[in-house]
Amino acid sequence: MFENGLTEQEAYQIGMETYIYTYPLVTMDVTRRQATNVEAGKTVGRGPVNTFTHIRAYPTAEFRDVVRPNFDTLYSIAWLDLTKEPMVVSVPDTEGRYYLLPMYDMWSDAFAVPGTRTSGTKAASYAVVPPDWAGTLPPNVERINAPTPFVWIIARTQTNGPKDYEAVHKVQDGYTITPLSRLGINPATTGKVEIDPTVDMKTAPLDQVNKMPAADYFKYAAKLMAVNPAHETDWSTIARMRRIGLEVGKPFDIEKLPPAIRAALDRSAVDGLKAMHAKIPTMARTVNGWQMSTDTIGVYGNNYLKRAISIDDLAGGQSSRIKKNPPWGQTAIARSSFYCVRKSGSSNRLQLSEGYNERRNDDGQIRCHKAKRRSRQMSRRHNQSKASVSPSGIFPTSLFGGRWPL
Repeated sequence: MFENGLTEQEAYQIGMETYIYTYPLVTMDVTRRQATNVEAGKTVGRGPVNTFTHIRAYPTAEFRDVVRPNFDTLYSIAWLDLTKEPMVVSVPDTEGRYYLLPMYDMWSDAFAVPGTRTSGTKAASYAVVPPDWAGTLPPNVERINAPTPFVWIIARTQTNGPKDYEAVHKVQDGYTITPLSRLGINPATTGKVEIDPTVDMKTAPLDQVNKMPAADYFKYAAKLMAVNPAHETDWSTIARMRRIGLEVGKPFDIEKLPPAIRAALDRSAVDGLKAMHAKIPTMARTVNGWQMSTDTIGVYGNNYLKRAISIDDLAGGQSSRIKKNPPWGQTAIARSSFYCVRKSGSSNRLQLSEGYNERRNDDGQIRCHKAKRRSRQMSRRHNQSKASVSPSGIFPTSLFGGRWPL
C-alpha cells in the first residue's frame, strides 16, 4: 500500500485512466516534434513551425505520410508555436470556394474552424492567442483563444480535379501566418528550423508512443501537462492522477514509487492501449454493416476513451458541428461526408476502399458506391465486407504512422 493508502489495484486503475487521458497529448507532441523538424520544402506535409506547407496535388499511390486522403481537397498544414506571441492566420477571399481551417489544441480537440460554413469566404485575419494572453489586437483582426500554446492546423480547400489546381494554388498561397509583432511590417516568410538530432525521424509517431515504456510515457506526459493546460472539466481526473504521484507542473519519476505501484503502472500502460483497441469495434453505431462515428468527433468533452481512440485511429477529426452535413450531402467540398474503409485481407488493419465514395441511398441506408463506373461485382463484394468509416477530410492515422495500428 502506498503512503496515501493507495493499493496496487487502485494504482493500476488510475494508471490506465491516466494513460488514456494523456494519450492524445503525448501523440500530438511526438507528431509535432517530428513534423516540424524538417526544413521547408524537403518533405510533403511537413516543415518549420508557424509556416504553411501546401500539398499541391493529389498524392500518388507511393505517398505514405497521409493514408489515402480525400480526392476533392488540397491540404495546407501548419503547426503554430504561440509560446512567444500570438500568430495571425490570414485567409484570402476564396470567391465562394469551399474551405476550412480546423485548429486543434494539443489534446486533439478542434477548438475553432474558420471556413465557409462558419465565417464565410471573404478575406479575414485571425489572431490565435495563447492561454492568459492579455494584449490588444489591431482592428479587423479577430481573436481566437487557443487552449494550448501549440496548435495544429489542417486546412482543406475544395478542388475540382487536377484542372482546378492552378486556381486552388492561388487560394493556398493566400493562407499566411504572421507573428503579431510583425503584422504590417513584413509579409509572412518561411520559418527557419534548427534541426534537432535527438528527434526520431524514422519511427512513425504512433509507433513511438505505443512502444514507449510506462516510465518514459508518464514522465513525458507530466512534462507536457506543465506546458499545455488541461481543460477546465478535467479537474476530477487531475485529482486522481495525484494519487499515483503525477502532479501538474512537477516532474514525475516512477522509480521513486514503491515496487508494487511501479509494477501496477507498467501493466496499466500496456492494458490502457489494449483497452483502446478493444473498444474500436463498438465505439460507434453500426448501420448495415458500416460503423459510423458522426458525433463527438473533434470535440470530446470528458469522453477520454473516444478521444484517445480517435487520435490513435482517425487523427485530426473535424468538429462534428462542422463535419456533419444536415441535410445529408449539402456540402460543396466533397461528394460524400465519409470515407469507406474495409478490412485488409485477414489482418486487422483497415484501409480505404480505393475508388469508392459513400453516400446515403433513398432508403436512408449508407452504401459505398464506385466513384465513376460502378462495378456490381466489386460493389457487392465490398458491401459484404466488414467496414468502418471515418469523417471526410481527416487524416486517418496520417502523420501518426500511416496505418491502422491494431
